[in-house]
Amino acid sequence: MPAPQVFRCTLDDPQAEATFRRFTAAICGETGHGRHAVLTYGADGPRCLLQNSGRCLDAGTPWRMTREVLFPVLMFDDGIEWVAMFPMDDWQMRCDAALQASFNDTRSWSRLLADELLAELPTVPHLIVSR
Repeated sequence: MPAPQVFRCTLDDPQAEATFRRFTAAICGETGHGRHAVLTYGADGPRCLLQNSGRCLDAGTPWRMTREVLFPVLMFDDGIEWVAMFPMDDWQMRCDAALQASFNDTRSWSRLLADELLAELPTVPHLIVSR
């Protein structure tokens, strides 16, 4: 089984649009759209960008729209090293499962979900965006 594709760019990379196009093509497939999750990683470990996860990403979504969402995250929180975007079809079920698991864990449901997604990241195609 081939390793999942990993796409990388920086916020101001002149090739970011082309990289983003390859990423959206990889996760959107023939339907032209796909749900995705957004995970940040920094000194405090992984965190989910809940307001941006579970949404549909269209193959034609311009990089500038995604950049506008990621820019403040990367520029105003020095603790964040990178942001990852990756396909996630079962977002609501994953949130529900994390909430249920949090009743028997000291971590919050969002931390449980972020830890789970970080562990899965190497197994799915994803885009890593850094400063």
